[in-house]
Amino acid sequence: MGRMNWKRVKNTVRGWRIGDFIRQLAIVVLGIVITFWGSDAISDYKKKKEVRSVMLLVKEELIQNRELFNDLVEQWRKERHISLMLTDNGFQYQNIPIDTLEKYKSVITDIRNYSLSTDALDVLKGSGLLQSVPDKNLVLQLNKTYMTLRGFESSIATLGNKKMKMFEAADRYDIDESDGKLIDSGDCLALYKVYLSLPETKGYIRTVPGFFYGDPFPKIDAMIQETIQAIEQKYE
Repeated sequence: MGRMNWKRVKNTVRGWRIGDFIRQLAIVVLGIVITFWGSDAISDYKKKKEVRSVMLLVKEELIQNRELFNDLVEQWRKERHISLMLTDNGFQYQNIPIDTLEKYKSVITDIRNYSLSTDALDVLKGSGLLQSVPDKNLVLQLNKTYMTLRGFESSIATLGNKKMKMFEAADRYDIDESDGKLIDSGDCLALYKVYLSLPETKGYIRTVPGFFYGDPFPKIDAMIQETIQAIEQKYE
């Protein structure tokens, strides 16, 4: 009987152990890789879902901002119309049909401000989700739209301040008792008579027609609508 080659046995056992270890290690490493990949995939899916949810809130916010924008534009158009009629007639309101004066009396009775809503946009930025929006052109479009609306908000506020000075002047005006009673009863002509006697009212009315250069509103409205549609195409 030959002698056993212990060296060969030792090498064989050692080789088996190293190979087995490598295989086991590979399985463990692969498991770790799959776990991290799955975790990243889940995290990425969650973030995309959060971005979609907030972007749809931004869309709803823009819809509301657009509605208020168009309401105020319509009011300004009315004020511009009656302001032009009054200035063209040298503020002789008696030359204008009373039904027209009644229809457009908001020029000296109403004041409205544009309060731009930015809650959804603030969430998008404050949460860091804005950086996760893959379409950077959409991000630029979104920022431009809100910036334009902020400019409109500022302009409306300036116009409102001018009208407020007109109201303050009217409060200081010593209204004739008979005119006061007529105004309280809703008499349109008495209202124009009192307000148009004030230089502040005439100054405001002269300001209105040229306050917004040209007619920028159709382009602004189209910009808002395009941004809304872009969000819908990406996230609905």
